[in-house]
Amino acid sequence: MNIDTILDKIPFDKDLILNVYYYGSHLWKYATKHSDIDLIIVIKKRSKYDNFKQCMHVDNYDMQIYDEDNFQKALDNNLFLPLLTQLYKECTLKESKRFKFILKTANLKKSLIDEINRDILFANKMVTKNMTDKANNTLKHSIRMAHIGLKIINKEPIDVSSELFETYEQSVIRINELLTEINRK
Repeated sequence: MNIDTILDKIPFDKDLILNVYYYGSHLWKYATKHSDIDLIIVIKKRSKYDNFKQCMHVDNYDMQIYDEDNFQKALDNNLFLPLLTQLYKECTLKESKRFKFILKTANLKKSLIDEINRDILFANKMVTKNMTDKANNTLKHSIRMAHIGLKIINKEPIDVSSELFETYEQSVIRINELLTEINRK
């Protein structure tokens, strides 16, 4: 992944960009030619961008853009994706600033469960539209996220590989098992 190409897609002055991380199918190594590139971008706090958090899509890039204060708040709340960028160095494309945080298992569990439940709702909508492949891909993302979250909670080394299921029904069963396991922690 070429950082210069990515920086050209970000609609901010280059000097505002502190950190760029990626996640999703490209990091997990199951991207297809149709996969978008998922990025988290942290920008310097400036008066124009105070209290800034935005999602945007440019070309094939899905970007979550935070100012440095909001990124710190996301870490303090143990939101899964910002936390992953700090714990799994393979996410890092550019890093000018390191952030500190305290891992709070209860916050991480809540973040994981909320994210997985959003994915389940989205997958269910895709099934009603006869888009079971897209639904299954969404649940594959959730399964991977749950596996990584459990590794973090258990203080084990992060491993981005996890089982992937061929059918939507198999994925539904597995994600429900993982949600139960997260709730027991």
